[in-house]
Amino acid sequence: MKILQVVHGFLPEFRGGSELYVDRLCRALRAHGHESAIFCGSNVPAGEDSLEEDLVDGLRVFRVHRRAHFVEEWQRSFSPAVEDLFRSFLEGDRPDVVHLHHWKRLSRRLAATARALDVPVVLTFHDLF
Repeated sequence: MKILQVVHGFLPEFRGGSELYVDRLCRALRAHGHESAIFCGSNVPAGEDSLEEDLVDGLRVFRVHRRAHFVEEWQRSFSPAVEDLFRSFLEGDRPDVVHLHHWKRLSRRLAATARALDVPVVLTFHDLF
């Protein structure tokens, strides 16, 4: 299977429980013959909302850079621009399933965006107090 992991941040920029969980999950899935990529947020602002591809210890990582450095605020977790980036990514990469862990630096409508494209979504909640 081709599985897209979605998390609010990833190594090496962020190193915490969710990030380490996703890293280990991707490696375990790969050991069982599955392909995983990571779609994540970043704290590095950009001139425009954009997606940067990276390779982290053999894992494909796609980081979303937002126009402003305000993405740590929960009320800013709605971004049609990020949803457009996500939709374009899904249309191009065509994962079999999206595993959504956290959306804080992304947008809170990512599950709905994936479902609109008929991509199944699995949710694992981390740090949502």
